[in-house]
Amino acid sequence: MKTPTLTTTLLAALVLAGPRAVQQAGSTDQTSPVTFRNDSAAAGIEFVHTNGASPEKFLVETMGSGVVLFDYNNDGRLDIFLVDGGALSTSVTVRPRHRLYANRGDGTFDERGLEAGIRHAAYGQGACAGDIDNDSWNDLYITNLGPNVLYRNTVDAGKVAGRDFKAGVVRGWGVTGGFDLNSKNDAYGSKKRMLVLGPTLMLDVPGFLNLSLLALFESNAPRGVDRYTYKTHAAFEADWSTPLPVPAVPLAFEGYALHIASKGANEFGGPTAPETHLDMKLMADVGAVTGIGKNTFKVGIGYEYWRNKFGNPTTPPGQGAGPGATAKTPMVRAEYHF
Repeated sequence: MKTPTLTTTLLAALVLAGPRAVQQAGSTDQTSPVTFRNDSAAAGIEFVHTNGASPEKFLVETMGSGVVLFDYNNDGRLDIFLVDGGALSTSVTVRPRHRLYANRGDGTFDERGLEAGIRHAAYGQGACAGDIDNDSWNDLYITNLGPNVLYRNTVDAGKVAGRDFKAGVVRGWGVTGGFDLNSKNDAYGSKKRMLVLGPTLMLDVPGFLNLSLLALFESNAPRGVDRYTYKTHAAFEADWSTPLPVPAVPLAFEGYALHIASKGANEFGGPTAPETHLDMKLMADVGAVTGIGKNTFKVGIGYEYWRNKFGNPTTPPGQGAGPGATAKTPMVRAEYHF
């Protein structure tokens, strides 16, 4: 069951009406100088909130969702992000999906959530936007019943300039930036700080394939050691999702590959090594062919290769980090997306 939210109606009216007074359909009240009408369909906004209403009547099903008005592409116009809910009961098979509506500037909107890389990960509750890494581009944080999600904004130069930078196999290019702050309460006691910045090429392939060349600025202050800054080092990253033409069941080859150059001596004066991390999977969308819902339940096989984890050189047993600094892990994977 899906229940409509007031977000679409009210939001569309506020964004589109501005100072203009419009007459509400069917209203006989002439006393108010400002009235509203539902222009959602004309504006291209099609959104029905999924609350997952179930016989169990979970509390979260009554709480509604969130909305963010922010300029996601820095064109000076307010865009709309609508948070979809989800379902906790297995009796509800509706597939929720967040919506990101880009403002065209003429009173209409384009839905660009999937294009922008936004995926529904858990039961959505709310969202906020802000520039977390001071690159002048708004990032998006989604709160969920379940793990929260932070989307870091990759700046697409074509969208910024309003031009098509497509050339050959390159669909566009942009800039990727972000940071990593973490602290661990273990024997090592990591307090890592890392800034990431570099260009990204977006290739014109089925699905997507993004290639990034990044500069990493990293420091750490583990237990008992003053903050230490590593040598600035480079990284190459590839992220992809490619649909495969198999008629019986939708298949996709997905994953990422990351190679990080050596970052010089570590905080204890020892050497570091180049790090390679590959995580790839071949997944079948079983939900699409069983009636559960597209992109709801996937199964497949995967393989992870991680050499010189966190820059620790792989060494023989009893020396340094030992052979455990490299992992080779084949796996069977199953994913259920709420």
